[in-house]
Amino acid sequence: MFSFSKPLQGLYRTSVSCFSDLIDMCVHSRSQRSAKIFHAQLIKFGLINDTFLGNRCLDMYTRFGVSTDVLRYFDELPRKKLVSWNICLKGMLKLGEFTKARKLFDEMPQRDVVSWNSMISTYSSVGLVGSALNMFLDMQKAGLRPSEFTYSMLASLISCANQGKQIHGNAIINGVNPFCLVLGNSLIDMYGKLYLPDFSLAVLTQMQEVDIISWNSLMLAFHISGQSLLSLEQLRLITRAGLSPDKFTLSLVTTICSTLQDLVKDWNTRSGSLKKSAYGILESATP
Repeated sequence: MFSFSKPLQGLYRTSVSCFSDLIDMCVHSRSQRSAKIFHAQLIKFGLINDTFLGNRCLDMYTRFGVSTDVLRYFDELPRKKLVSWNICLKGMLKLGEFTKARKLFDEMPQRDVVSWNSMISTYSSVGLVGSALNMFLDMQKAGLRPSEFTYSMLASLISCANQGKQIHGNAIINGVNPFCLVLGNSLIDMYGKLYLPDFSLAVLTQMQEVDIISWNSLMLAFHISGQSLLSLEQLRLITRAGLSPDKFTLSLVTTICSTLQDLVKDWNTRSGSLKKSAYGILESATP
């Protein structure tokens, strides 16, 4: 464990940057005892009212995995800004304290997109699709415009083509660019899983920026819809676009080639059976 005394002994004027560095040291050491000592020093030097340091200290407590410490510090925080509520909310969700997190969310004096996205993300991650979609609807009723990250999370939950198209259309109506990298990639993946590879292709061709994830998602979309040759064709376009295939690309290509080999073997077997049947028919018909 490191010592606070040395950096503090020569401090005639305490500075925010110094205490911010000490928070980094606490987090790096992963020592709860050090965190509590630092907390006491904040109070001693009268910096507990500093919003920036208070929020950083709150974030520090969320990293130690003890929800009671997080809530205790949050309750004692003199100046709670929106960012303070969001830090505590994210901390509770990260620690798996969903009931406490929901209670905290309901008590928030105001919420922003970060607050709503935190809840939607958590519901999505644990498979509560209905709760995530309801939270999305409530978000809009509250007058907040969803972000590209909101729609990206929702796209991963969709299992119905009509719902997928509605999410896509809703993004456009709300003025969110569906062809930015984050949301575009999610839509390509969504349409692929819905067996609509042509829609995936349409999204990619309208994106201002694409990366290897975009192309991988499109390749997978064609493959799972039974268009393996068209999927392999994308590999040529990837290199033409100046991108390098990654491990997922190569793994997918291997899978596709294996599938095609199996199809060829199956066709050869069926072809052989057909030939034998044809020869049999011809022989029986020959006088």
